Amino acid sequence: METIIITPGNERQSNLVKLMLKEMRIHFTSHIEDNEIGISDAEMDAIDRLYHIRGIEISEEVPTDFHRAISVDEAKGRVQKGLRKIFKEKREGENI
Repeated sequence: METIIITPGNERQSNLVKLMLKEMRIHFTSHIEDNEIGISDAEMDAIDRLYHIRGIEISEEVPTDFHRAISVDEAKGRVQKGLRKIFKEKREGENI
C-alpha cells in the first residue's frame, strides 16, 4: 500500500486526486485527520497512466520562487484588504 501525503495547503490537489480515483473506480481510503490517502501500487500505476493520457506533468523539483508561494486563503485576504483600501480611499475622496 502506497500513501499519498496531502499537505493542508494542497487541498485542491487532494480533491483532484480523489475525483480521479473515483472516476477510475479505484477503491481508496482517505484519512481526513492525517491528510493522507492510502492506495495500492497498482492503483498508483493507474494514476500514472491517467496523468500520461491527460498530459499532466508532475515536477519533482521545488520551484526557485517557492518561498514566495502563498495559500489561496492568504491571497484572498490580500485581495480583500486591497479592495477595502481602494473603496475607503474612494469614499474619502468623495467626501472632500
